[in-house]
Amino acid sequence: MRLRIQLVFISTILLTILMISVMTAQTPAGYTQQVFVMTKLVPSLKSIGIISNKVTEPFSEATRRAGLSMGIKVIIAKANSPREIPELYHTLLKKEVKMIWLPDKDDAMLLDKGFEYLREITLEDKIGLCVPVSKMVSEGALCCVQIEGNKLTVYIDRRVAQVIGATVPNDPDSSIKYVLK
Repeated sequence: MRLRIQLVFISTILLTILMISVMTAQTPAGYTQQVFVMTKLVPSLKSIGIISNKVTEPFSEATRRAGLSMGIKVIIAKANSPREIPELYHTLLKKEVKMIWLPDKDDAMLLDKGFEYLREITLEDKIGLCVPVSKMVSEGALCCVQIEGNKLTVYIDRRVAQVIGATVPNDPDSSIKYVLK
């Protein structure tokens, strides 16, 4: 319990530091900010699965480091074709992943047919789906974390949150704006 409190304290400090260094305009939030929000939505979160076609060593290291800073294990699965997505998803489930994260808005394979599949299967399995584009929340994803102006903005599909048992913060931190759809 004490470790969890320390991790929350450290994550709050990291989030504040990251918020100060962010430029204005709507841009994807940093990896650490996105992981922080996922832990707010699913407090029991212990591991996050990433399915991506654009896996590089710097990407893997940055996302894993972001997870570790919050006490979360990040498991990355590289999809070389859309046909691999179902198998990769089920492999991640066997590793007790409770959130699927699609961090790259330029990963066309995952944002097209891959998203359609993941949107349906994650809802059925009560797994969160964090996406890089807020429009996708209106299409059935759990959340999207963006920077708008100088403020961290989290778009949440209220119905999806209810189905998967996610916690929608009632009294959010003043540095985070929650938009329920």
